[in-house]
Amino acid sequence: MTKISFNEMKNTVKQAFLNAGLHEKQADICAQIHTETSCDGIFSHGLNRVARFVDYVNKGWVDINAAPERVKSLASLEIYDGHRGIGITNALFATERAVELAKQYGVGIVGMRNTTHWMRGGTYGWKAAQQGYAAVCWTNTESCMPAWGAKNTRLGNNPFVMAVPLHEGAMVLDMAMSQYAYGKLQVTRLKGEKLPFPGGYDKEGNLTDEPGPN
Repeated sequence: MTKISFNEMKNTVKQAFLNAGLHEKQADICAQIHTETSCDGIFSHGLNRVARFVDYVNKGWVDINAAPERVKSLASLEIYDGHRGIGITNALFATERAVELAKQYGVGIVGMRNTTHWMRGGTYGWKAAQQGYAAVCWTNTESCMPAWGAKNTRLGNNPFVMAVPLHEGAMVLDMAMSQYAYGKLQVTRLKGEKLPFPGGYDKEGNLTDEPGPN
């Protein structure tokens, strides 16, 4: 097995982002988070998302020049428009802004509309907890799973994160609304493996351990 260092991995990813047109700071932040995610063992939202992100940038689905714009403010509650900007930097902005509001009001609530994929949701719970704040973070996704007992996809498998600071480190829950996150299905499918437990139903309505079509 070939091993590479964290810095080599990060620098390679960063160069890919620079080649896609990201600014130096954007590329560095995004490369850091993608690399940390894979090194933490969350392969479903780390390096395997780099090519897709670059593809979305090239297609214009992610606006690398966009910045969050505040559209509503009510004391400890603020709402921003992400203008289809980079999901990671938008989510980091929202997290830091929520922490700032919490310092002032005791609680900080920030909503971000019109943004893009934030990659590993737990990243933002960790960021808040490391500063001594409990956090609840979530986002919506495209409709990719049916309601209980149904067949048609109508619900998003929305990520949900809870983080609590401890005397040393933090306790962070990062989960999907289904038995498997979409990214976990992708990782299993790419390995050519079956799911360890049935994760859904096939077209005939039977339980299946297939991670999905190639």
